Amino acid sequence: NQQLAVHARHIVNATGIFSEEVEALTGTESLVRIEPSKGVHLVLSREDLKLGDAAIVLPETEDKRILFIVPWESRAIFGTTDTGTGDLDHPTASKEDIAYLLKYLNRYLSLKLTEENIISTYAGYRPLVSPRKPGRSTAKVSRTHAVLQSPSGLVTIVGGKLTTYRRMAQDTLDVLNRRDGSPVLHPTQSLPLQGSAGWPVMQRELEKKGAALGLSPQT
Repeated sequence: NQQLAVHARHIVNATGIFSEEVEALTGTESLVRIEPSKGVHLVLSREDLKLGDAAIVLPETEDKRILFIVPWESRAIFGTTDTGTGDLDHPTASKEDIAYLLKYLNRYLSLKLTEENIISTYAGYRPLVSPRKPGRSTAKVSRTHAVLQSPSGLVTIVGGKLTTYRRMAQDTLDVLNRRDGSPVLHPTQSLPLQGSAGWPVMQRELEKKGAALGLSPQT
């Protein structure tokens, strides 16, 4: 093993479910607790689901979750679960996870799919955030992100999710810019997302289809 001394103006800890462990290396206690939550998805054949090109939201499970079915080429992705932790280095779909998802898939779509219909599964952990200080609401904090500044100088970005990655990066860089006394700029606010070309045309088509169903453009 080789040890290296690396010097930097800033160090950002963006290690997800391992954020607490990394922050502990500085000798300080994190202001929040990371509570990993496992999410499992099933990959199925679109033909088995008779899905067409539509994505579907299954309204509610008995444990108050919302499930999604999203078409992807010849497949469909269905999920997700929200369960406790296991092996953080090797998340897998358990028998219980698969049974849970199949139960609601079959119930809402009136199907009789079994494990034999599953092409593959994949799983990962969400870095949900829970405050260490009493009296704060975990329900509100857990799905959002937070930028924490340690007495050691380490900046940690915790929580959040894939769909809010730009805001997470923006808030983190704002902290670093303020430390440096640099202007706080947000060039990505007007930068289109990858794959968003043609969105105005698609939006107009969606509004037309919505109007045919009696929906307002805002809906």
